[in-house]
Amino acid sequence: MGEGISLAGMMELPVVVLLAQRPGPATGLPTRTAQEDLNLTIFSGHGDFPKAVFAPGDQRQCHELMRHAIAMANKYQTPVILLTDQYLQDATKNINPLDTNDKWVERFIAYDASEDYRGYDLTPDGISPRALPLLFYTSWFKFLLAGY
Repeated sequence: MGEGISLAGMMELPVVVLLAQRPGPATGLPTRTAQEDLNLTIFSGHGDFPKAVFAPGDQRQCHELMRHAIAMANKYQTPVILLTDQYLQDATKNINPLDTNDKWVERFIAYDASEDYRGYDLTPDGISPRALPLLFYTSWFKFLLAGY
């Protein structure tokens, strides 16, 4: 996991990782809940790059924080880790219906990229513009990704 997080941080790729913690079988407690991976998630990766870690406490927060994690990863082009434990993964609970009318998560892609596009350009807010490969070469590719 550390190498993938490092690669995403170095390449400024928006990545969301769901890590459900549990003790390993070698501990003799394979079915018990645990929170031992907090240190791994906070300090995972080689070098210094920003990342966010979220830890939901119930099923509703899982839904809300996952949407927030996807939005944050896309906006800031950084790895985001959603950290749960085995109890939360295995628990069942009746909750009120989730809000499914949430708006689309913006991906912050520079659709107007041209030949002089610089992916690691210095900007005032510190976030480089992100375009997809060959996006500025074909108009049908832009139509395919934008969906309109």
